[in-house]
Amino acid sequence: MAAPDIGSRDEVQIFDAGEVLRSGEIPGRVGMAISPNCEIVVLRTPPKGELQHQVAPDADDILLVVKGECVVRLPSGEQILKLNQGVLVPAGVELGATSLSDEELVFLSMRTGAPEGRPGYVPNVPSGVKVRVPAAEIAAKGLGKHLYVFAMNQRTIGIGINATEEWNLGSLLRMNCVYDRSGDDVFVNLPERMVRWYQVRDLADGDYRIIPDDGTRVRVDLTPLIQREASVSAATT
Repeated sequence: MAAPDIGSRDEVQIFDAGEVLRSGEIPGRVGMAISPNCEIVVLRTPPKGELQHQVAPDADDILLVVKGECVVRLPSGEQILKLNQGVLVPAGVELGATSLSDEELVFLSMRTGAPEGRPGYVPNVPSGVKVRVPAAEIAAKGLGKHLYVFAMNQRTIGIGINATEEWNLGSLLRMNCVYDRSGDDVFVNLPERMVRWYQVRDLADGDYRIIPDDGTRVRVDLTPLIQREASVSAATT
């Protein structure tokens, strides 16, 4: 199996993990493709063999079982992985795996570069810009550790207790966020990235309208804020 062409790493690359499985190469590490933000390799271990995999300090790693079965050892404990199951390992974490079958154990490893090194990266941190939502409109099924916010269009933010597939597919951006509950209200602390996307510096109660949905999510209509800012702009020109 030829090594990935580092010289063309900025081009679209086609790789065939099946070729490695058919080739019968010795167990070990076989490179598939590489780019500035990603590296894809096949990791092979003989039957009943052991694998120790140290994830880079600046990148997460996705490991997918493409052959065999194993038990993986993580800081949180042990977990059995079967064919087509996988694990996402955060940067800097060491993973150990033991093959449980009489055939070799093969992982497809996909390393993703740390986003902090990318231009324009904004971490998921609270902005301090809050939206007040009546608890009755969002807490019908209880509230978890965090909420989800969705950039639905240029003037609508979605807020819900779940990352529903419907809103995921229909949104330009989705993030989780923290919140505070006070009496009958939930104060949603919008993520910094979401605030920058909407170019919002602050939100007063009169800057938006809450549109209820099903008791677990609401739409936040920013039309009042947009109209007010447009009026201010027109008055100063």
